Amino acid sequence: MTEILKAEHLSKIYKSPFFRINHRGIRDVSFSVNEGEIFGFLGPNGAGKTTTLKIIVGIHRADSGRVFVKNIPINDIEYKKHIGFLPENPYFHNYLSAEEFLSITGALYGLNGKKLRERIKEVLEKVGLTKYELRGKRIKNFSKGMIQRLGIAQAIIHEPEIVILDEPLSGLDPIGRKEVRDVILDLKKEGKTVFFSSHILQDVEMICDRVAIIADGKIIKTGILEEMLVKKDGAYEVKLALKESSSFDVIKKFGEISDIEGNTVFVYVDNEESKDKLLETIVKDGFGKILKVNPLHKSLEDEFMRLFNIEEKNEA
Repeated sequence: MTEILKAEHLSKIYKSPFFRINHRGIRDVSFSVNEGEIFGFLGPNGAGKTTTLKIIVGIHRADSGRVFVKNIPINDIEYKKHIGFLPENPYFHNYLSAEEFLSITGALYGLNGKKLRERIKEVLEKVGLTKYELRGKRIKNFSKGMIQRLGIAQAIIHEPEIVILDEPLSGLDPIGRKEVRDVILDLKKEGKTVFFSSHILQDVEMICDRVAIIADGKIIKTGILEEMLVKKDGAYEVKLALKESSSFDVIKKFGEISDIEGNTVFVYVDNEESKDKLLETIVKDGFGKILKVNPLHKSLEDEFMRLFNIEEKNEA
């Protein structure tokens, strides 16, 4: 796949004027984001997520390392045309309306006149703000969810290839989180790349294609989310269509029957060898048909805690 964003060996140290104590923000952070994917940047509070994002969008300067978007280096004037950014705690001028704010944002990217008016209407529709009565309504009267939607709207007003979102679901109620997740998924359907920073594991698991996990300022794992969550102990769920219920006793030799729906049986098998023997027996002895074999997955929380336990032991 084509890389759209690449970070190479980023490091950042925050220098304190008091007692000459330095705080390391991130160290040797490297990763790449592929075109058209939702990339999750995952870690606990204080891990270095926001520092990394601020370097990528040009708010902070790295002490070392390089960043490229579409092979354009961050110090090139063309760089920022390709990215849109929603910060963790967006603040907009309270006395403006949504349309007024987006007019200013769009003008900063060179949009004007009829094209800008049409684009404002389009992005407000895209983020779901048109379902609210916005005429004459000032931003100071917006709910948290409406602010997040407006933040995404300003991030995409100039049609960037990659949209960078820092904790876009933080502080939202369940309905608001669902709606903003849908907006992010719609961006992917349109061919946009989304860089999605979060500490909410459930949201990352629901929408991301690949993830990078950061802890104590360094990347500890990067990979395809689906592959990352496959159980490594070889546990499987096997779905069978049996001819006779008398086959149950044979099946129980290899695994545990977890559910029965008519002549359809779901079998939990805790290792690959037993799975292979079960399938061979079903086919060889003509007990029925094999409908599906699914490797069982762990949750992202399971993997997250496992990695952090490993990290803590390594530092001990």
